[in-house]
Amino acid sequence: MTTYGDLVQFEPLMEIKQLTLANQLDVARQDVATFVVSDDMRRALAGILVPHLRFDTGGAHKGLFMVATYGTGKTHLMSVVSAIAEHAELLADLADAEARDVLAPVAGQFRVVRMEIGTTTMALRDFVCDRLERELSDMGVAYHFPPMDQVPGTKDLLQEMMQAFQAVHPDHGLLFVLDELLDYLRSRRDLELIRDLAFLREVGEICQPTRFRFIAGLQESLFDNPRFTSVAHELIRVRERYELLRISREDVAFVVQERLLRKTVAQRDAIRTHLQRFTPAFSGMAEHLEDYVRLFPVHPSYLRTFAQMTMVEKRKVLWTVSQAMEPLLRVAVPDDEPGLICYDSCWDVFDDPSYRSEPDLKLVWEKAGVLKNRLQRSLPTQAYKPTATRIIHALAVQRLTTDDVHAPLGPTIPELRDDLCLIPAGVPEREAGFIQFTLET
Repeated sequence: MTTYGDLVQFEPLMEIKQLTLANQLDVARQDVATFVVSDDMRRALAGILVPHLRFDTGGAHKGLFMVATYGTGKTHLMSVVSAIAEHAELLADLADAEARDVLAPVAGQFRVVRMEIGTTTMALRDFVCDRLERELSDMGVAYHFPPMDQVPGTKDLLQEMMQAFQAVHPDHGLLFVLDELLDYLRSRRDLELIRDLAFLREVGEICQPTRFRFIAGLQESLFDNPRFTSVAHELIRVRERYELLRISREDVAFVVQERLLRKTVAQRDAIRTHLQRFTPAFSGMAEHLEDYVRLFPVHPSYLRTFAQMTMVEKRKVLWTVSQAMEPLLRVAVPDDEPGLICYDSCWDVFDDPSYRSEPDLKLVWEKAGVLKNRLQRSLPTQAYKPTATRIIHALAVQRLTTDDVHAPLGPTIPELRDDLCLIPAGVPEREAGFIQFTLET
């Protein structure tokens, strides 16, 4: 008997990462050691991040916005970058040799301030300056920022602050890393937002003439968010002073396959042999077999669908995969189906009363319940009930990927067959057309 645990070197991910925990050296070392680097990420580090962090070379320096397409890996990346920038010895803990070479010029070059914005009505300028004062004091640097209503701007004050910092730490730069910025800005009224964006512009500008560097994490791009159309002019001025480093959907899949679901060559061979038995049943599986092997037992469409869901925190995707994988480790891989975790299982995420306060989700949940009740009463072939239930869950999940749950669109039967790897009980032939006919029934 082959279990899922025999085919995957599973590393659980049980927590939502917090940036400020990287202030602890042991946490920072663990973050660096577990960080996996895709080709796209390596290029972004070399082409965007490191050039704007370095202060031993010429060229323009700007602030940095780290943007995660659906909020996963952003905080981990900021933790890793800030940890290596602060502690040169942690560079050796980074598994990727090319990434070590890329980050070497900034290793140990900075004193670091890490901050997460929680629920507050403070102006961004006051929040950041207050944190800087306290952290600088711990670094042996005495500096006080006057209140906003007593100065014409903050740019000159930041330069004065850096002069005081360099007097105490002449060989280092000061790196300020800020997480959850977008949620904070969304909560601000337009006049407050204009002041916050003006401060961000000043912070971006100060990165050029000084050794001050600024990295902020955003759940999505600030510059094409409809919430901020009323302050478009101010956004343009901010955009000119910042570079964007994006974590793509492919990077998230890379983290899943290289950290959560690592496999040896022998394990990949065994998975490939298992899946090849089912390639005639599903369109596209043969052509993209290696994608299925790398992500096994997660179906490639799982991550894509989770990314489109509008009513669940996107940062939960890695945690959800980890939660789904944990109970499978001692379970035997089935012989009569691929045994993949498909996006219909995302419905289990909403099996929580706290989600019922969302009107659209409540409506979808109720309609799915009606369908399942009718299914139990009237489906003539009892053996088809598990497959039919999975289809209902998948259709419900698809409703939550749309802007309007009433929109007349959804997956086709071939798409359901392939994305859920459906093989109804009793089907005599594992052939795509025959399975489609059975699903239509």
